[in-house]
Amino acid sequence: MDDLALSVRLARPSDAADLARIYIESWQDTYAGLIPHNLLGSMSLKNHTARWQTAMRGPGAVLVAEDPHHGAVGLASLGAARWLATAAMREELARVLGYPLVIKQLLRRQRAAAQVLAAFDTWTVLVPAAPPCPVRCGDADDQVFVDLAHGWRAALFSKDREVLALTRRLAPAGVTVHAGDWIGSYQK
Repeated sequence: MDDLALSVRLARPSDAADLARIYIESWQDTYAGLIPHNLLGSMSLKNHTARWQTAMRGPGAVLVAEDPHHGAVGLASLGAARWLATAAMREELARVLGYPLVIKQLLRRQRAAAQVLAAFDTWTVLVPAAPPCPVRCGDADDQVFVDLAHGWRAALFSKDREVLALTRRLAPAGVTVHAGDWIGSYQK
């Protein structure tokens, strides 16, 4: 690419496949030898295209570096952190908020289940369920969170011991596990 004349612009929905290609190629080039080849090779253009489409609809911005002769050659994503979840996860949250122990915690914190669900709806991007992660959680109910973090290469925040026990095993797959609450707690 001699005489590279780049322009930077906001990404459009039609850019999603190019963004996915650039993202996958950059991960494969950057992490070759650090992350197992089979994990890098399993990065799906279809899934990552959907991810970039979702990112463009969310808060923040996705930028494309574009060359007039070569098309999209780079990208940047910036903005507020957001939660990724599936519709089934929201249903599970609504169910768990009815547990007696959780109700006691909500009362102690002067929160209502409706407030928690409203925060969830405000800060969550609903995405399709991710394919199964090869790293399995000891608690089958928590596997969906592991699968989602793995499938979307997202950070995983949890207080659950079974999930936290996977921290080292998930790291090579690009998943960072954090103990405790998400830094942008729903308390304002």
